[in-house]
Amino acid sequence: MTGLLSGERLLWQGRPDWRAVARDVLHIRFLAAYFALMLIWEFAADRADGWSPLNTLWRGTGLFVTGLVMLSACAGYAWAIARTTRYTLTTERCILTYGLALSSTLSVPLRRVASVAVDARHDGKGDILLTPKPGPRLRYLKLWPHARPWRWSSAEPMLRGVPDVVELAAAISRAAKDCAPGVLHAPPAGYALPAGRARPAATLPEATWSAAGD
Repeated sequence: MTGLLSGERLLWQGRPDWRAVARDVLHIRFLAAYFALMLIWEFAADRADGWSPLNTLWRGTGLFVTGLVMLSACAGYAWAIARTTRYTLTTERCILTYGLALSSTLSVPLRRVASVAVDARHDGKGDILLTPKPGPRLRYLKLWPHARPWRWSSAEPMLRGVPDVVELAAAISRAAKDCAPGVLHAPPAGYALPAGRARPAATLPEATWSAAGD
């Protein structure tokens, strides 16, 4: 990586996992469940109307193809998001580089982060929330999908679908501690994003911290 500040060191760099993006950001499982229920409903309705199984299957082909195209498009979009996103952690900043058509970069100084929280899945992938201290507001639509859901008025940056998410959250916490004097540590309590799924505190070493002052 180029453009590091004087004395700044690169600690980690990586991309989201596209499968995690499809699952947690684009909710591909709910889309698949929707089309599956629609197929079951159509099959049951046609059978109740006296259609033969062959005709019922033929009538459901259009819905099946539509669902397949939609799921493929969703997976392709998730792959494109992951492919065009790069997360970088240094001793001073967390940098989000993203954008399909136009590339954007958000540099989050660790000394301006009020708290770090993690939402880990059983496969080791998950999201990391960086809650900023009061200051200039970020625009939700410009930052999406790298923003905490439903925080429209003041967006909060998120690293989405990263592998080894607990270890990375702990690394961010340590880096923030090192660059922010007067850090007041609190026992990791876990964090539940709007969808739930927070892991127990015991599995989140050093993943939560709070800073007193700048």
